[in-house]
Amino acid sequence: MSKVSRERPIMGLDLAHGSPQSKTHKPHYAIVILNSKGRKIYETIDAPLRRVIRLIWEYRPQIIALDNVFELASTEHMLAKVFSLLPDDVEVIQSTLIGGESLDIREAARRVGIKVPYTKLNPLQTAEVAALIALKGYGTKIKAIEQKTKIIVAKGRSLGSGGS
Repeated sequence: MSKVSRERPIMGLDLAHGSPQSKTHKPHYAIVILNSKGRKIYETIDAPLRRVIRLIWEYRPQIIALDNVFELASTEHMLAKVFSLLPDDVEVIQSTLIGGESLDIREAARRVGIKVPYTKLNPLQTAEVAALIALKGYGTKIKAIEQKTKIIVAKGRSLGSGGS
């Protein structure tokens, strides 16, 4: 992946509390939005998924970076449903999946030259680090829906004479 070159921001997300699998404790996310130079332009520690979607449409980030895409939804089907709510031109990047290898967010950051503490990161720090990794052009793009075209070839039937 190449470095981000457009002027659109990068959004980092991390699960702050709750779980996508829970019916009673809905997930809330830490969000950090960085401009193309890596400066923080927005942050929050407690956003439900509907607010995350609204902020994505408001800020129109080029990339949404997470340490684990299954923090958005518990199954591939539900993940595809969430992705369908996003603008078509937004890329979702899993920042901890580099070169086919799954890494801890701190290890991924160190490998790409981002200094992080050796202690566990809080959700806001994790969201920021995920965004910085994606800003440097690392991570793996996650595709929820592949474009498919179905062509059906069938014998045509016409009630008029001569096939018209």
